[in-house]
Amino acid sequence: MNLAIQSSGASLLESANFQAAIAPLSLPNAGYVYLDKTLLQTLPQRFPNLQGVQQIGNTGLSHLFDRLQSLAMTSYGRTSQEDKGAVSIQFMEKP
Repeated sequence: MNLAIQSSGASLLESANFQAAIAPLSLPNAGYVYLDKTLLQTLPQRFPNLQGVQQIGNTGLSHLFDRLQSLAMTSYGRTSQEDKGAVSIQFMEKP
């Protein structure tokens, strides 16, 4: 935790990829959950229960997952009848 606080690296807020991912999400909101390409690619290894997601590649959708750049989610709050939120999915351009 201290290492994260003391980091002299660039802030996520300064990242062009992060800014592009959250741009479609309205303010005010309750903050963001942000997953970049590197993290998204390692999820099946980190969470074995997600390995079934890799089977999607066999359905012809693998090109979408190969181009997935980031995923950002936010919450706009809840009422007694519903939770409101949004998801932003960014894809890389075709090579």
